[in-house]
Amino acid sequence: MFLLVFALISASYFLKRSLEDGERSRYDILLHCILIITSVVPPDLPMQMAFAINTSVATLMGQQVFCTEPFRIPMAGKVTACCFDKTGTITTDKLHAAGVVLPPSHPGAKESERTLGGLHPMTDASYETCLVSGGCHSLVVAAGQILGDPMETAVLDSLGWRYSSDENVARPFQGIKDKKGAEVKVASEVPRETSIKVLHRHHFQSKLQRMSVVAQVTGPKENNGANTYVLCKGSPEMIQTLLDNTHRAQLDDWYANTHRNLAKQGYRVIALASKQVSTANAKKNCTKNRAEAEQGLTFSGFVAFNCRNRADSIQIITELKQSNHRVIMITGDAILTAAHVGTETNILRKDKSKILILAEIEDKKSGSSELVWQSFADDSVVAKFSANEIPALFLEHDLCVTGSTLMRAGGDDPTSGGIWEHLHCIYVYARMKPDHKEKVLNGSNSVAGLTPQQEAWAKDPMVSETVRKARAKMLGQQDEIKHRVTQKKQQGEWFAEVKVRIEMAQEQQEQLMKEKQEQAKAKAKGPSGSSDNSSGAVAGATGSAVAANKPGDGKDTGKVKKKGDPKSPWDMLEDQDMGEAEMVKLGDASIAAPFTSKMPSIQSTIDIIRQGRCTLLSTIQMYQILALNCLISSYSLSALYLDGVKYGDRQMTLMGILSTICYLCISRGTPLPKLSPVHPPESIFHPALFLSLIGQFVIHLCTMMYNVELAKSTLPDDFKPDVKGKFAPNVINTVVFLTSCTMNVSGPRITT
Repeated sequence: MFLLVFALISASYFLKRSLEDGERSRYDILLHCILIITSVVPPDLPMQMAFAINTSVATLMGQQVFCTEPFRIPMAGKVTACCFDKTGTITTDKLHAAGVVLPPSHPGAKESERTLGGLHPMTDASYETCLVSGGCHSLVVAAGQILGDPMETAVLDSLGWRYSSDENVARPFQGIKDKKGAEVKVASEVPRETSIKVLHRHHFQSKLQRMSVVAQVTGPKENNGANTYVLCKGSPEMIQTLLDNTHRAQLDDWYANTHRNLAKQGYRVIALASKQVSTANAKKNCTKNRAEAEQGLTFSGFVAFNCRNRADSIQIITELKQSNHRVIMITGDAILTAAHVGTETNILRKDKSKILILAEIEDKKSGSSELVWQSFADDSVVAKFSANEIPALFLEHDLCVTGSTLMRAGGDDPTSGGIWEHLHCIYVYARMKPDHKEKVLNGSNSVAGLTPQQEAWAKDPMVSETVRKARAKMLGQQDEIKHRVTQKKQQGEWFAEVKVRIEMAQEQQEQLMKEKQEQAKAKAKGPSGSSDNSSGAVAGATGSAVAANKPGDGKDTGKVKKKGDPKSPWDMLEDQDMGEAEMVKLGDASIAAPFTSKMPSIQSTIDIIRQGRCTLLSTIQMYQILALNCLISSYSLSALYLDGVKYGDRQMTLMGILSTICYLCISRGTPLPKLSPVHPPESIFHPALFLSLIGQFVIHLCTMMYNVELAKSTLPDDFKPDVKGKFAPNVINTVVFLTSCTMNVSGPRITT
């Protein structure tokens, strides 16, 4: 709008002067006025913007980050908060079954001498625990390997069981060995002849927080017959609601205290339950009615899992916080487990007494419940919940909530106010369902800026469609971490290594082609020594040599440029250096998010933000430069045009070359290795940028007017500008060219 206003002023000035002169036709005057007005739209802006975006895409691909929506790269520079999932993102996805907690009624529960922190070894698991662990899962067998949820495979391996997906049968198996080569012992309470055949599965759902199966168990403990069971596992809170009323009363406070203590130690706790049903009832009700199958269960124990944090998670999260990014954890795990991981990874402070959890406490006398802030350290009540008191608590504590308490505190509408207005004060969200995550992210975007969510989106398909400012995570091989480390070497060392490898590859290719040609010539001559069709044989051998030299990943590096000459490896390296990267192929990226990284690390989050900031600042800088040039152009087309100022062909060519070099340097800018705590401005209309643009324009305009006046003073008194004539060198033309050229070249340096 500002450029348009200035262009209208310039066009009005030109129109007034031209009409007063009376020597030009109205058609020429109107045409020139239109030219002045349209000059405020930079014709090369789309090209410069596309070049900057393409350069950023190529840079990210070099860092193993694939982008399917390049227009979101500048948006990454505006990010103020980063939301991470826990399992598989901040931590590894390799779970280890640490142990089992037996029900209090089990005889082995009192043998505490073999336990550590209340846990029994997996080999001491009870019969019911083994039935649920070995039968309630959704694993499949492919190429002789058991595939599926890492938690389920970890339990099966620790119990020494095997599963056949063709028969839908799980059984103990003798001879299973762990990673160290030691034989895995099978639980002593489970006879070797026991087998579990899955009849029907009620698959896991995030909203229900559980899964169950209807299975037929055969073995000595089943009176050498077959009995039907409902085997169920899920979150401790959900399983507790499904237990038989009598059994639930017997467990009383032991149940909650046990799984909470395990969660505070960082374990991921899964509750197990089961019940025996008649075969007729199983076929009639349990396989068709999930609610019927999962009610009146008997508690079978807890299984605790530990999962190590990724090696670089603490460093990356610390760097994000130092750059003034809010780091948030959004997970479906238990709140205590998530809080423990938060303290280990620097999301939450180390002092656990300063961590508050929003909990729902029920008054047994009145039967009512209320929300309170509990201390993570000792479960003591610090304060009753009040949305208005959240900012005050935030000053001294780190706040954590669950999906259920969040919904009760704020309702289902993120725009209703209350706790939704203070989402920036909460660092950990646990037991979050897909719709809860959607509301938190949408609410955070409306309150505190962009929040990219990073997690394995396959777990929650609903979120992938609604949360577009996301970064997908596709787990790669661990040796890719070493590849990233090598990329951090100095630039000179990297190019030296690439040069050696290319030379070796070229020598190998030439040697292979020579051998193929010699073989083809010998074959073409035959016993009689005739050389007919030898050219065709040599051509075929050359083609096969080039094909044989292709790498195994399917990339067509053997393409020829012309007349059969293979493309030089140096040309390939130069193409990559110039940003001519491959297009993203199917399988490289996840359709759930604009950015996909194949690295098993959250390092790519920093890479995306860093490159986003660089692209955003380059974009703003180009806007400033082009806006400044358009303002000067409007002045040149109006006032200076009436003074007869023109540019020669050589002058225009030189000015274009210098401007292109400046734009090229800006668009190929590289981000700083460390994120700055000062966030970049999000728009060119930021007061500082707008005032800078106005200030530079005033300085340029005053400088141009002053230099033109000085040049006019050297002209003869009878000098009359030739507006319609051709270019002729004179003092005023030379002064304007040198001043304009200096402004165009120095503009990018001043706006930087």
